[in-house]
Amino acid sequence: MRKRRRRSGREKTLNKFLPEEFRKQLKPIEDEEVEIQRGYIKDYVTGKLFPDTPEERVRQKIEHLLVDKLGYGKYEIDVEKVIEVSIGRKKVHPRADLVVRVGVTPVMVIETKAPKEDITIYRDQAKSYAKVHKPPIPIVILTNYTNTEVWDISKDKLIAQSITGILPREKASKLISKGVRTLTTNEIEAALRTLVTFIDPKEFARVFDQCHDIIRTQRGLDARSRLYEMCKLILVKLYEEDREEKGKENRFTSRAIKKAENLGIDATAFINKSFDELKKSKLVGLFDPEEKIELKPHTVKEIVELLEIYSLRKTREDVLGVAFETFLRGMMTGRELGEFFTPREVVEFMVKLVDPQIGEKILDPACGTGGFLIWSFFHVLEKIRNNVTDKDQQERLIEKLIEECLWGIDIDSYLERLCKINLKIHGDGYRHIYRGNSLDIINDDVEPEHEEIRKELKNILEQEGGFDIILTNPPFGSGRGKDITEKRLLEKYENGKGKKRQIPQILFLELCIRLLRPGGRMAIVIPDSILNNAGKDYRKIREYIRKNAWIRALVSLPPGTFNPYGSGVKASILYVQKKAPNIKPKDEVFMAIANYVGYDTRRKDYRQIDKNHLPQILLSFKKWVGN
Repeated sequence: MRKRRRRSGREKTLNKFLPEEFRKQLKPIEDEEVEIQRGYIKDYVTGKLFPDTPEERVRQKIEHLLVDKLGYGKYEIDVEKVIEVSIGRKKVHPRADLVVRVGVTPVMVIETKAPKEDITIYRDQAKSYAKVHKPPIPIVILTNYTNTEVWDISKDKLIAQSITGILPREKASKLISKGVRTLTTNEIEAALRTLVTFIDPKEFARVFDQCHDIIRTQRGLDARSRLYEMCKLILVKLYEEDREEKGKENRFTSRAIKKAENLGIDATAFINKSFDELKKSKLVGLFDPEEKIELKPHTVKEIVELLEIYSLRKTREDVLGVAFETFLRGMMTGRELGEFFTPREVVEFMVKLVDPQIGEKILDPACGTGGFLIWSFFHVLEKIRNNVTDKDQQERLIEKLIEECLWGIDIDSYLERLCKINLKIHGDGYRHIYRGNSLDIINDDVEPEHEEIRKELKNILEQEGGFDIILTNPPFGSGRGKDITEKRLLEKYENGKGKKRQIPQILFLELCIRLLRPGGRMAIVIPDSILNNAGKDYRKIREYIRKNAWIRALVSLPPGTFNPYGSGVKASILYVQKKAPNIKPKDEVFMAIANYVGYDTRRKDYRQIDKNHLPQILLSFKKWVGN
């Protein structure tokens, strides 16, 4: 006899304090079959208590469906089945939500998710459960009850997209009587890598830190060289994972290196074979043809052993991005490279503040390692996946985003290359990243080395009026600027003409506004001297901004925001929109003060803290503008 769902007084109290979005998720799954006990759900199969969450309610609905309508016995359903696997030295114990058997023979893995949650991002994980299970399980089901996918693992084929596709016991019995295809070694190893792949960015960064420590022991490599060599290895690993997906051997493994050593080939020479292939096929123009991985064999072996158990390709883009940026932060803080890095907390806030849309061209004229471009990529990618249902159109828009919409310039050739590598790792494209002095590209009178980028920018200015978005934190934002004294450069700018010298931030602000199309938007980190210095040049650039753009927001960052990156300059975020006849903005300016930004600004090393005012400031801004 089924028990009707009753809400206890405690449950009502708990739900009262749940976030509104969480309460909305609960409503579609409310069902008289789900038994609630003081904020917990009693599992229909085992009788155990689980916290009352939207995902758990979906699982209970599926359990009732299996037992009450599809003919399975409760004894044939394993809840939170532990799947013990090991690869290399690492052992993991993932839990499948449900494993369904006919008698003792497993037939289905079912992963349940909360309503409205995107089930597709868990597809590879669920398939891996089925492949590494002993024996392998032929059917995989992902469902949030509204959306469902049913996969035939032996054929790697989607066979149903409805809850009705879950096999009744009678059909499941007939299926397993025919036998299950034996999986290849490569298929099983790829599945193992997917299972232990990074879910937590901190775990990702921790393992990368271990790799960095290994490289640090090799004498003769400075911070730039260490980071550069590590990036080469990451690119090789991604390349080998691509080959593995096409049925070829993954050579980024200890086993492959050992085979090579038995033939007299050391680890560095062996991995460099993959690097040579990669340079010729997918990294044309990024590395010199004769360039090699410059690490000792024992260093390469140790890093391969650490990374081989993970699948970078199967890692969610946002997790990979957070982890890689965390790794870069650890490598680039302080005097060595910190001046070129913007904290992720600030980058994410600025990207969400400007809110890049699908198809908009985004420029960072002081791109450094590419943080603004990477997070803009994630931001727009999410919009494409959430708003475009046609898969072919999704792919076209993503390709356009990678190939046409992300632009970056940096005067440092090392950073230009590092930005390209960063984009390659996350988005597989780096077409419009250039090395050059951004202040020299505003008209046709440019140095010969800037002719290519000038031609590209001229086309955008003439055909589209400029860029839709500029996101940047120029080096002077960290206190590294030096006065511009070259007459040829000064004469390019209203704020430089007739002067013997000018501070770069003033010229850079004018440059960015001129590169925006009418109606285009810009968020930029600026030293507070731009806002409050009473000098003539500072007053003039403030007048220039007001004349050519509407100031939409000004957010003061706490003193010491850039302390971990080698600068004590007090800075703010300026958000403007270039004037256009068809746009009428608010008369007021949104202003806010962030006292905390997610890390301790009093320290010289990066140390996260719980307090971060930027997300709340963003919500307030969105409410203020009516979004």
